Amino acid sequence: MGVHVQPGQITWTGEDNIATYTSSEWAERGWCKTCGSNLFWRLTMPGPMQGLMSLCVGALDDMEGLSFDTEVYIDAKPTSHAFAGDRKRMTEAEVLEMVNAPPPEGA
Repeated sequence: MGVHVQPGQITWTGEDNIATYTSSEWAERGWCKTCGSNLFWRLTMPGPMQGLMSLCVGALDDMEGLSFDTEVYIDAKPTSHAFAGDRKRMTEAEVLEMVNAPPPEGA
Protein backbone atom coordinates (compact mmCIF):
# COMPACT_ATOMS: atom_id res chain seq x y z
CA MET A 1 0.00 0.00 0.00
CA GLY A 2 1.33 3.37 -0.94
CA VAL A 3 0.38 6.99 -0.68
CA HIS A 4 1.06 9.45 -3.50
CA VAL A 5 3.28 12.35 -2.52
CA GLN A 6 3.78 15.35 -4.78
CA PRO A 7 7.36 16.59 -5.36
CA GLY A 8 8.67 18.60 -2.42
CA GLN A 9 5.90 17.43 -0.05
CA ILE A 10 7.95 15.09 2.14
CA THR A 11 10.76 15.60 4.62
CA TRP A 12 13.13 12.75 5.39
CA THR A 13 14.98 12.15 8.64
CA GLY A 14 18.30 10.40 8.05
CA GLU A 15 18.26 10.96 4.28
CA ASP A 16 21.86 9.68 4.07
CA ASN A 17 20.42 6.22 4.88
CA ILE A 18 18.26 6.18 1.72
CA ALA A 19 19.50 4.50 -1.45
CA THR A 20 17.85 4.59 -4.89
CA TYR A 21 17.87 2.27 -7.87
CA THR A 22 16.74 3.09 -11.41
CA SER A 23 14.18 0.32 -11.86
CA SER A 24 12.90 1.33 -15.31
CA GLU A 25 13.36 4.04 -17.88
CA TRP A 26 10.64 6.03 -16.14
CA ALA A 27 10.99 5.39 -12.39
CA GLU A 28 13.33 4.67 -9.51
CA ARG A 29 12.89 2.86 -6.21
CA GLY A 30 14.18 3.87 -2.80
CA TRP A 31 15.00 1.81 0.27
CA CYS A 32 16.69 2.09 3.65
CA LYS A 33 20.41 1.26 3.46
CA THR A 34 20.37 0.30 7.14
CA CYS A 35 17.50 -2.21 7.33
CA GLY A 36 16.62 -2.81 3.66
CA SER A 37 12.98 -1.70 3.96
CA ASN A 38 11.31 -0.61 0.74
CA LEU A 39 10.37 3.08 1.06
CA PHE A 40 9.08 4.41 -2.26
CA TRP A 41 9.07 4.51 -6.03
CA ARG A 42 9.42 7.86 -7.76
CA LEU A 43 8.52 8.89 -11.30
CA THR A 44 11.63 10.15 -13.12
CA MET A 45 10.23 10.53 -16.65
CA PRO A 46 10.11 14.18 -17.74
CA GLY A 47 6.64 15.66 -17.77
CA PRO A 48 4.05 17.19 -15.47
CA MET A 49 4.11 14.23 -13.06
CA GLN A 50 7.92 13.97 -12.76
CA GLY A 51 8.92 13.55 -9.12
CA LEU A 52 5.58 12.04 -8.04
CA MET A 53 6.31 9.48 -5.35
CA SER A 54 4.39 6.48 -4.11
CA LEU A 55 5.50 6.14 -0.52
CA CYS A 56 5.04 2.86 1.36
CA VAL A 57 2.56 3.65 4.15
CA GLY A 58 4.65 1.59 6.57
CA ALA A 59 7.39 4.23 6.25
CA LEU A 60 5.14 6.87 7.82
CA ASP A 61 5.19 7.75 11.50
CA ASP A 62 1.45 8.51 11.41
CA MET A 63 -1.22 7.34 8.95
CA GLU A 64 -3.96 9.59 10.38
CA GLY A 65 -5.96 11.34 7.68
CA LEU A 66 -5.03 9.04 4.80
CA SER A 67 -7.80 7.82 2.51
CA PHE A 68 -7.90 4.75 0.27
CA ASP A 69 -9.24 6.29 -2.92
CA THR A 70 -7.37 4.58 -5.79
CA GLU A 71 -6.20 1.06 -6.64
CA VAL A 72 -3.57 0.66 -9.36
CA TYR A 73 -2.43 -2.34 -11.40
CA ILE A 74 -5.72 -4.06 -10.59
CA ASP A 75 -5.22 -6.45 -13.48
CA ALA A 76 -2.10 -7.83 -11.75
CA LYS A 77 -3.24 -7.95 -8.12
CA PRO A 78 -3.42 -11.25 -6.23
CA THR A 79 -6.92 -12.63 -5.61
CA SER A 80 -6.31 -12.21 -1.87
CA HIS A 81 -6.36 -8.43 -2.35
CA ALA A 82 -10.11 -7.94 -2.65
CA PHE A 83 -10.72 -4.60 -0.97
CA ALA A 84 -14.26 -3.52 -0.13
CA GLY A 85 -15.69 -0.15 -1.05
CA ASP A 86 -15.93 2.08 -4.07
CA ARG A 87 -12.83 3.85 -5.39
CA LYS A 88 -11.03 4.53 -8.63
CA ARG A 89 -9.45 1.37 -10.05
CA MET A 90 -6.78 1.49 -12.76
CA THR A 91 -5.16 -1.22 -14.89
CA GLU A 92 -1.44 -1.30 -15.64
CA ALA A 93 -2.06 0.19 -19.09
CA GLU A 94 -4.08 3.05 -17.57
CA VAL A 95 -1.36 3.83 -15.03
CA LEU A 96 1.38 3.83 -17.68
CA GLU A 97 -0.71 6.08 -19.93
CA MET A 98 -1.36 8.46 -17.02
CA VAL A 99 2.37 8.94 -16.34
CA ASN A 100 3.27 8.92 -20.04
CA ALA A 101 5.48 5.84 -19.64
CA PRO A 102 6.15 3.39 -22.43
CA PRO A 103 4.28 0.06 -22.32
CA PRO A 104 6.20 -2.89 -20.85
CA GLU A 105 8.29 -4.96 -23.24
CA GLY A 106 6.24 -7.62 -24.97
CA ALA A 107 2.98 -5.71 -24.51
